[in-house]
Amino acid sequence: MEVDATLGLTERLARASLLIDIPVINNLPNFAINTNPQSILKEGQKKKMAPTAEELRQQKKEAAREVIDVLQEIALLLNTNLTRTQLSLSVSLIENGVNPEALATVIKELRKVGEKARLEHGEGRDSSE
Repeated sequence: MEVDATLGLTERLARASLLIDIPVINNLPNFAINTNPQSILKEGQKKKMAPTAEELRQQKKEAAREVIDVLQEIALLLNTNLTRTQLSLSVSLIENGVNPEALATVIKELRKVGEKARLEHGEGRDSSE
């Protein structure tokens, strides 16, 4: 069936309803379809716009904070004794290509050296007194 472009909306709806057996309300006014996307928004609703560069930075910061929060909880459960700063630096190093196993080895070795220095420093004070 050809559609006659000269027919109004009411007439086209009436013809279509006959084809698919839908009742049509009589005397529908002819209207133009509004193609303005903002007219579709509900009252009080704002059009979502692409986030600005500042908003993207804020979202990335918040996501990074959440990741560090989760990792800190895991680190506490595993008794790593890493501070939040140390954990953040470790994550940053790993993200930049440092081998995680090598990093763990270095951290363990630094802890041993630090503990040894504390013991020597502490013993030095006790022996001098």
